[in-house]
Amino acid sequence: MQKQFSIGLDCHQATISGAILDQNGRIIIEKRFDNKAQELEKFVAPYSLGAQVVIEASSTSLPIYDQLTGLGIQTLVANPLRLRAISTASVKNDRNDALILAKLLHANIVPTSYVPPRHIRELRDMTRSYTTLVQQRTQAKNRIRSVLTRNRLRWPNTNIASEPARVWLAVLPVDPGSKGVIAANLAVIDSLQTEIKKIKQAMLKWKYCREELELLQTIPGFGPLVSRVFISEVGEITRFPSTKKLSCFAGLVPGLRASGEQSHATSIIKASNSALRYAIVMAAWPAIKNDPQLRARYDRLKARGKSSGKAIVAIAHHLLCIAYVMLTKRTPYRVRV
Repeated sequence: MQKQFSIGLDCHQATISGAILDQNGRIIIEKRFDNKAQELEKFVAPYSLGAQVVIEASSTSLPIYDQLTGLGIQTLVANPLRLRAISTASVKNDRNDALILAKLLHANIVPTSYVPPRHIRELRDMTRSYTTLVQQRTQAKNRIRSVLTRNRLRWPNTNIASEPARVWLAVLPVDPGSKGVIAANLAVIDSLQTEIKKIKQAMLKWKYCREELELLQTIPGFGPLVSRVFISEVGEITRFPSTKKLSCFAGLVPGLRASGEQSHATSIIKASNSALRYAIVMAAWPAIKNDPQLRARYDRLKARGKSSGKAIVAIAHHLLCIAYVMLTKRTPYRVRV
């Protein structure tokens, strides 16, 4: 069906500014209304037949996207970073932003963002919350280690929150303030541990993409959690035409600086999916312990003068490429001894 109307929506927590253009690019209506389901439906309903809608990706965009697609309206989510690069305006306000979105949609030059299916978004919420809680637990442990460092003390083993460590911490000859900091952070760790356990159980009960999970878990280092992070962040593997595109998305390839005839590689791309990159890099460490080929690759990189950090990032990149090939070809990984 030919696009009859181009609708741009600038969405905020309390309000939405909308602009609607006809097929010739003329403004039909501009309006600001409350961000409520009934108000949004009232605004778009008279133009829903043959309409396309564009909204900018934000914390408020997904409920609106779900409502509009549920109404059968084709809806695009614009990439905010790329959007700013092609739509500079001297006047910046909600009304003007909505009109710019509508004009870009009318011209078919909207830089779109991928919107995962609902079940993938559900998993993503869980995996990102899990990662955040684990990082907060690590921060609490580091605060305890900081107290020990200031007192010239050191727990000889890794887990500072283990039962033996707690017995040791309880009798330390430190000042009351230090004891209070240690006790407070142990309480934080206990609280976080309870929530981490709950969300981990919920993640493991997630019932979708079973074939993909089984394939991913044949890769060394890819346990149940890393495999779920991979699926939640990547979504449908078919949206990446090559391993290079997926590697750029994960930030596991170096950047490039070029000027004139000179160019050189820089550090890995930071403007990428940090959650996926972190998970794959963490998976690379156990992978080199369990797969002789991966270990040999790691050792060769070290022998060529690579630091352990750069070598493990290269292994992570290799694992990412393996995962891409496995999911596209639907074949499991086999460790060759």
